[in-house]
Amino acid sequence: MSNITRFEPFREMERMTSEMNRQMNSLFRSFDNDFFGGSTLNRFLNDNFINRPFAPRVDIAEDATNMYLHVELPGLAKEDVHLTVSDDRVLTIKGERKNEHKDEGKNYVRVERVYGEFSRSFQLPENVKADGIDAKFDNGVLNITLPKTEEAKPKQIAVEIK
Repeated sequence: MSNITRFEPFREMERMTSEMNRQMNSLFRSFDNDFFGGSTLNRFLNDNFINRPFAPRVDIAEDATNMYLHVELPGLAKEDVHLTVSDDRVLTIKGERKNEHKDEGKNYVRVERVYGEFSRSFQLPENVKADGIDAKFDNGVLNITLPKTEEAKPKQIAVEIK
């Protein structure tokens, strides 16, 4: 009597990928410890976070009368943020998060906060009034309200029946 097993075509690939990752991590760890005293891997991790560009997170919502953008900008002041709308209806949010921490003898083991200039752009839909945009900066969040135009109602003309 033979056992029937379920065919899972990717099981072996997952096992191989997992084993390759384990082997590579082991190789890098031993190389780092043998030649650089264990500091290269930490420096690599830190450099990846430091060199990554800052891009604020944005939530977009809408209701019957408005669209809303909520932009996370922790640690920034409203003077550090600039909002523009171009002639081709592109809303652009620009600014810069400055790296203001002082080392003062500290040896950072890991740096995950990201600094630098940022720019996010959004194409405005046709039903948004570009000249009525309102923006408020509150507690590290930029709240942008985009008012919608009233939808054109189809004209109804009464026709007399003879």
